[in-house]
Amino acid sequence: MPLSSEDQLRIQVMFHNNPEAIRIDENRMVLYALTQNGEASIPLSPNCTNDNYIKELKGMLAEYTLGSSGGYPIYLKRWSRMGDTEGSHLQKFLLLGEPEAVVAVANSPALTIDLAHKAWWAVTNTAEQSEQGLQMLCHECVVKDSLGVEIAEYLMEYLPFLVNEEKILATLSTVLQDGLLSEERVTKIWERSQDRGKGIYQIAFLQARVNSLPINSIDLSLELLDKVSNETSVYALLNAIGISFSSADPVKLALNKLILKEREYSEFTELIDIVDNFIADESVKYESGNYNNKTDRSELILSQLNEKAAFSYILHSGSVGRSLRKKVSPLFSLIKQHLLKLKS
Repeated sequence: MPLSSEDQLRIQVMFHNNPEAIRIDENRMVLYALTQNGEASIPLSPNCTNDNYIKELKGMLAEYTLGSSGGYPIYLKRWSRMGDTEGSHLQKFLLLGEPEAVVAVANSPALTIDLAHKAWWAVTNTAEQSEQGLQMLCHECVVKDSLGVEIAEYLMEYLPFLVNEEKILATLSTVLQDGLLSEERVTKIWERSQDRGKGIYQIAFLQARVNSLPINSIDLSLELLDKVSNETSVYALLNAIGISFSSADPVKLALNKLILKEREYSEFTELIDIVDNFIADESVKYESGNYNNKTDRSELILSQLNEKAAFSYILHSGSVGRSLRKKVSPLFSLIKQHLLKLKS
């Protein structure tokens, strides 16, 4: 069944005014259009069930935009999330009123800051807003623009509602990129990270700010270590990396805490990735003339530590809690030995 005559007329007028993006509120049955003059809205007048009407509406939008009423191609959905969509169609995708088409834009390596602004508008107040905000902050053009700050602020407001540790980690490590949050805000997050049960917060700092942790001095680092004797091993590693080239004693103190606390699988694999990134970082590379066999070997071994290696190491063990600690203790001991070789 075609759209109601009044909706057809309104949509024709809308396209005549060259909209830049379209968003459909399926709950309120309202179509929103982003134009050069701001946001316009069209209250829909369905003449059948809402689901069928939305399907017809998207078909009409696709016919205007792509020349086909088939809507956003189903077979492209898996490509769009991998960032394999061509840039030539990105602007048109924003006119389909289809969330998956906006995903294609946000994931595309051809994303421009102009498209990013439109895509962010297109996901506003939708279920995809936080996910696509994270994706867009992977693009340098967004991080350097005021849009990056806006997205980061939204994600911080959304953070308290997250319960999945992987999503919490992804959100924090993304918004903690330089330039997105004020230093005061970063400091508050750091202070909160010291609360019991916030080990995932420290991992996020390590991923995003391995060389600029918000601590004022070695003395402050040592004070924090003394206060959190029951914190996670990740916290100890965080401090170890943060002060690694400042003093040998605090490094040893932090590293010695590495295998003392219980770790769950998700945080353990992230910890391994952190060690890998730390060793691979150019800022901690030695001059080529200062290499020797021991340090070369340590760097090589540590560079092989990643989530894949950790997964294969633990996959069939069935270990959790204390048994996981026992399982990974030999591996953690090796990590300690090679890190200390590089720090000495």
